[in-house]
Amino acid sequence: MVRLILSSLLFHWRMNLAVALGVAVSTAVLTGALLVGDSVRGSLRQLTLDRLGMVDEVLLSDRFFSAALGNEVAAGPEFAASFSQVAPAIMLQGSLAQPDSGARASQVNLFGCGPTFFKLAQRGPDAGPAEGEVFLNQPLADELQVATADEVVVRLPRPPEIPPDSPLGKKSDLIANRRLKVAKILPADGLGRFSLRPNQQAPLNAYFHLADLQSALDQPPDRVNALLVAGHEAAAPPSAEAERRLQVSLRPKLADYGLSLRRTERGYFNLTSERMLLEPEIERAALRVFGGDHPQPAFTYLANYILAGDGDRGRIPYSTVTALDLTDLPPLGPFRTPEGQPIGELADDEIVLNRWAVDDFAQQGVALTPGDTIRLTYFEPESTHGNVAETTRSFKLKAIVAMSGPAAD
Repeated sequence: MVRLILSSLLFHWRMNLAVALGVAVSTAVLTGALLVGDSVRGSLRQLTLDRLGMVDEVLLSDRFFSAALGNEVAAGPEFAASFSQVAPAIMLQGSLAQPDSGARASQVNLFGCGPTFFKLAQRGPDAGPAEGEVFLNQPLADELQVATADEVVVRLPRPPEIPPDSPLGKKSDLIANRRLKVAKILPADGLGRFSLRPNQQAPLNAYFHLADLQSALDQPPDRVNALLVAGHEAAAPPSAEAERRLQVSLRPKLADYGLSLRRTERGYFNLTSERMLLEPEIERAALRVFGGDHPQPAFTYLANYILAGDGDRGRIPYSTVTALDLTDLPPLGPFRTPEGQPIGELADDEIVLNRWAVDDFAQQGVALTPGDTIRLTYFEPESTHGNVAETTRSFKLKAIVAMSGPAAD
């Protein structure tokens, strides 16, 4: 058998040699690809770690909260075992321009730096920019063709409380402008290329004094939208347990969510938001917490007109209309008619008007009684390409509400 195999190999030596060479080339290609891939992964990992400096954890929010949260986290009993410091900051995107040359750069990462920001890297400037100054990284300086002592204009978006695509939201004054002097140009390494996005391209970064961005955004001096948590220098990354303890130690207050909870004169608690609507997560949490206290969700919107009757008679402009489930439980109920009768639950096509609105219609020559048709004219909640659409819905008047009790709140 061995003799037969050897004879076959010798007879087909040309074919076998070609196969052997092909296998050798394929092995070399695969080995090279694995080595290159491992080298690329290592380079990308080193690049990512370099741009993050000592930052191990980041809290970044689309709303502004109290910078004191960082101090509270750092004061935790087990914080020092895995982390070294917390740096409050403002992080957002905007654009910069050089007013003399007209050069512009968009999609620029803007950082409002507190006194500890540049301590998050092993190398870099000893201190951040002073008020009225800005640091640029080298790629951004090259884009704008500026040097130290030049001036730049920064344009940054003001976060609106009501979305701009809502008819009730602002359509102008949404961009803040500041003219600042370039105090330093940072090399594109370390925090000079700080970014939370894994990208091989060097980002365009601008670093400001924290107070400059707070002033431009109409925010109080203690408000930020990011917390950067640094680990210990040359130490291993925090464990999963340390990260869990860090999350547990973060205890934001209602004001950090843009919420207000106050006790009204009628004795109930009123939870409201700085924004137009409560987010679904907040609504679910509130209903869960106040589940035993008969919580009552309400939605209030602005009607362009409340219409009754025919022709031009019978209209009340710019009135608030509230959607809610009527209840017979105090302090949010019951709603009663002028004769003292409680008003039951409304159907989807029913509406109630208070005594003031009915008297207003009466002065216009329109006498209303239950069963009459009431029309609401209002803007659609969202505009399309800046164009608002007006809608009219008809309802049946279920009852007239006396101006007393919760109806007079």
